Amino acid sequence: FAIEGANGAGKTTFLRLLRGELHPASGGKIARFGESKLQSRAAIGRRISWLSPATQARYADEISVENAVASGFFDSFGVWETLTEEMRRQAEETIQLCGLRSFAGRSFAHMSYGQRRRVLLARALVTNPQILLLDEALDGLDVAARDEFHAILAHIAARGASLVVVSHHEGDYPPFLTHRLRLENGKIAAREAF
Repeated sequence: FAIEGANGAGKTTFLRLLRGELHPASGGKIARFGESKLQSRAAIGRRISWLSPATQARYADEISVENAVASGFFDSFGVWETLTEEMRRQAEETIQLCGLRSFAGRSFAHMSYGQRRRVLLARALVTNPQILLLDEALDGLDVAARDEFHAILAHIAARGASLVVVSHHEGDYPPFLTHRLRLENGKIAAREAF
């Protein structure tokens, strides 16, 4: 899905509702995975990942590629728990998938803006989410970095993950998106095939 709308239309709020960071207004309901019952934020976070420029701003320059990616297991901005062998293996596979193997051991301080964003894409993917929410995730990336992102996203979509992409730039939408949702004043104004 491509989510479109003017500034203030409710795009980020919509994603936060999907992710369980906000609750529907009184009388409102939201169903995730066919279930309308209240689910814990942690349960939702294991199935729905998020990436935005705001995520990138929350990481310290000293964090390593490996720890930034592994923090996705805990939906945190660092690793304060012991990783299992399975987590380490999965993090390594995700680092490889995102073309970051050559950055192993490197800290954010020694990476470009686009490289940092790719690390955070790996963080969002490390749990193999069913849904990936991308909120202006390609903002500030050059054409080459956007193409790399699209290639990784195509691979993820082919594995069965659903993508929900918010952008103000038509070129940010991966070519394989199938639907468009337009929001106006916090309400769905249109839903159509792409």
